[in-house]
Amino acid sequence: MSREQTLTSENTLNSRTGFGLAALDLATVIKVSQALSDEIIQTKLLDKLMNSMIENAGARTGILLLQHESQSQWVPVVEGFVDKDNAILLPDKLIEKSPIYPVALINYVARTQSTLVLDDATEEQLFIDDTYIQNNRPKSVLCLPIIYQTQLKDILYLENNLAKGAFTQNHVKLLSLLASQAAISLENAELYQELQTYSQKLESNNAQLNQTNLSLAAEISDRQRREIEREQAQEALFQEKELAQVTLQSIGDAVITTDSQGLVRYLNPIAQQMTGWSQLEAQGLPLSEVFQIVNETTREPVVNPLEKAIREGHRIGLANHTILIARNGDEFAIDDSAAPIRASNGEIIGAVMVFHDVSRTRTLSRQLSWQASHDSLTGLLNRREFERHLEQTINDAKVHNQQHALCYLDLDQFKIVNDTCGHIAGDELLRQVTALFQSQVRKTDTLARIGGDEFGLLLNQCSLQQAQRVSNAIRQKVQELRFIWQEKLFTIGISIGLVIIDMQSKSVAHVLSLADAACYAAKNRGRNRVQVYQVDDVELLRHKGEMEWVTRITQALEENRFCLYYQTIIPVLPTQIEEQHYEVLLRLHDETGALVLPMAFIPAAERYNLMHLIDRWVIRTLFATQGQYYRDSWNDYQSRNQPCNSIYAINLSGASINDDQFIEFLDEQFALHQIPPQMICFEITETVAISNLAKASLFISELRSLGCRFALDDFGSGMSSFTYLKNLPVDFLKIDGSFIRQILDSSIDLAMVEAINNVGHIMGLKTIAEFVENDAILEKIKGLGVDYAQGYSIAKPCSLLWLSC
Repeated sequence: MSREQTLTSENTLNSRTGFGLAALDLATVIKVSQALSDEIIQTKLLDKLMNSMIENAGARTGILLLQHESQSQWVPVVEGFVDKDNAILLPDKLIEKSPIYPVALINYVARTQSTLVLDDATEEQLFIDDTYIQNNRPKSVLCLPIIYQTQLKDILYLENNLAKGAFTQNHVKLLSLLASQAAISLENAELYQELQTYSQKLESNNAQLNQTNLSLAAEISDRQRREIEREQAQEALFQEKELAQVTLQSIGDAVITTDSQGLVRYLNPIAQQMTGWSQLEAQGLPLSEVFQIVNETTREPVVNPLEKAIREGHRIGLANHTILIARNGDEFAIDDSAAPIRASNGEIIGAVMVFHDVSRTRTLSRQLSWQASHDSLTGLLNRREFERHLEQTINDAKVHNQQHALCYLDLDQFKIVNDTCGHIAGDELLRQVTALFQSQVRKTDTLARIGGDEFGLLLNQCSLQQAQRVSNAIRQKVQELRFIWQEKLFTIGISIGLVIIDMQSKSVAHVLSLADAACYAAKNRGRNRVQVYQVDDVELLRHKGEMEWVTRITQALEENRFCLYYQTIIPVLPTQIEEQHYEVLLRLHDETGALVLPMAFIPAAERYNLMHLIDRWVIRTLFATQGQYYRDSWNDYQSRNQPCNSIYAINLSGASINDDQFIEFLDEQFALHQIPPQMICFEITETVAISNLAKASLFISELRSLGCRFALDDFGSGMSSFTYLKNLPVDFLKIDGSFIRQILDSSIDLAMVEAINNVGHIMGLKTIAEFVENDAILEKIKGLGVDYAQGYSIAKPCSLLWLSC
């Protein structure tokens, strides 16, 4: 299959002004473009171009072809290989129907003037008869036209014979950007070479003319013949000069030539336009008067490269960030190079300078640089740039024994504004808060937006007391802010975590985690406050531990180090229905192989939004394990006319209940593993169900319609209300274990269990007692009429390798 992308001048311009730039390595584009722009010697340019294209496209080999004078044939000029440092210049020979070149592909790109990308060239019917394709059987191919001023000039052919689909759209976009610069650089190199040739021919003809004049003086008798020769020589000289003039008039860059004293001899039209000087006005003037350049940043004059080229006798490039100031005050950002002009005897008789306007490119580069380091909404530094500043601050503190402060700022109640009035209102609030922050900090401080409603503030050379004053001033200003949106008034607060940066500070990640932990503690202690990080703060240590668990949980999911256990649930009284009931439990093998219980890592997973990933892992793993056994045993159950009466109870988090894609995921798993929904019972806690009653009720109803069952876990532990229970269509009530443990010693716990059990039965629900740890408790709940029991007295948790139905 092939993928094509037409590269016209207009599309190339669109690419350079934003299309696809977010996906590209902008530093690479700028670096390679600068390298190509700086090179004017044709052979060196071809070497740089081929190596750059192969390297940035991930190609193995490549060929650059130039259009022959006939404009219907192509000549390969340079060939490059990924494992060779230098490209190989090729002899001037038409490709015609040569079996060593992909003639059909090259002619196709020449005809269509569009980029051709083949994931596997041997499978592309359009080129299957090409002799090169048949002989070499290349895989990935990228063939790119190089166009200059709407004229097709060159074709770049790249190949990767090791992998299919090696060239992505990002490669195409990157090479398209580089092709534009390549076209300009190749044209400039060709014109420069022609200019050098013409200059040498000019001096040679001058020498010949002088010799003719001397001969005329010595050979009076042969004057007529020599006069004719002189006239012929003058005509040839005139034609050469005319050709040079036409070339310089047509070139797309500005060109200025001087004599050996640095006095202007010639300006082409582009140079006249950019400098504001006409040829007549500038001729004979010192170059420094016509060509005034300064540093873009310092505005200091820059050493003229043409004068330096004459003085040192070799090609000189202009320093970056150079501005040309025209006669009328207009300014142009330019790139240029200057080279001496030598006579045939090697004597320097002048110099030529070629330069072009890069204002647009430089503006785009500055914009891209700004966007890479700033938040587009607030104009503040982004997280990446802030972390770079933070790293420098930590290093300064260690080297110079300095003290700085880091503030981690998190807006309180921002979500209310976002949810009530929408993201446009939220964005406006962030802009207003940003302006407020900026009014409270010094120019030497660093402010950044590092998250949705989170900001970072680096206070330079700041003690703890000063940092607390600044933080409290910011907190007070935010508290006084009245945000009005569509006649709605909002007040917000801000929680600030503060940590000191000194010689003992560690890495960027460590310092940020401490500040985040302090901010989290500020929120937990009532919000709208400043919390200084202290090493002995228990809550901060707990939060820091949770943050460390985030990475460990993610790694455990990737490395499949979670495992499933099960605990049997039995009927308290004998029943006629033979039913096996299990609760599926989760464990984790840590990095050393030790088994970790869920309460060690579940709080961190809940806080940092990882529970939905864990829930899905449990379902996928259980369904895959038990689904295989169920399918293997299906015929046996059918022959005995026996249904599968196993129930697997799976704990579900609130994150999964609120996940709009969860039911779709569950449908896919049921279909994939052919698990009967009747075998699955989902357990949700009373707290989760009540926190979003309408959502939970709808969620339960949808899954029960499939045949799944539901249990309300830890009932009685939270804000239990039998009124809520009426709105939740569950099948089981799991009485909280805190009541069961003390049922023998506490009359209150006994009464609670009895009440929950009675109400559950009245509503047609089965009841399950958790934490039945001895026979006495089992007898007590049997007397109360509880339906099922679960606990260490019944069965301890076991590894779920596989269970029979």
